[in-house]
Amino acid sequence: MNYAYLAALMAAAAAMLFDLKTGRIPNILAAIIGVTGIACHFMGMGVQGLFSFLVGASLPAVLLMPLFRFRMMGAGDIKLLMGLGGILGFPDSLHLLAWSFVLGGLLAAIQMALVTGFRERFQYFIDYVIYTIWTGRITPYRREGGGPENFPFTVPIFAAVAVMIVRKMVILGN
Repeated sequence: MNYAYLAALMAAAAAMLFDLKTGRIPNILAAIIGVTGIACHFMGMGVQGLFSFLVGASLPAVLLMPLFRFRMMGAGDIKLLMGLGGILGFPDSLHLLAWSFVLGGLLAAIQMALVTGFRERFQYFIDYVIYTIWTGRITPYRREGGGPENFPFTVPIFAAVAVMIVRKMVILGN
């Protein structure tokens, strides 16, 4: 396993633990993850590696901005994905996003099946969309005070990094 994947796994684990304990990802941790990404790429490829870092870190910011705007995803999660995308570089940052959302969707489906119910959550989403279109106002999607349906996205992000490592080691044989 290369050092970038190990760094990404440790960073994702640290962010997940902070998020589960405090509900936040500290900015200093996000900064450390970003610096780690720069160091990984610079050590591996020199100045050319900085381009891979920049593309890998920029993609999550660009692609996830609508989710942040509608308060469907927190800034800490986006900063974490940017940092991890910077560590992993391009195109692995896209794989990280894809795996994070697949695993997050699976976790959400399990929670809906066991806790909140599909019908209630789907109705909440439809009501939110209708309200937003009708009023032209963007309001936070998340319910005040949280709830069982609001889970820390750092869990599927950590799982996504782990899946990428297993895939790379077992399936691809790297």
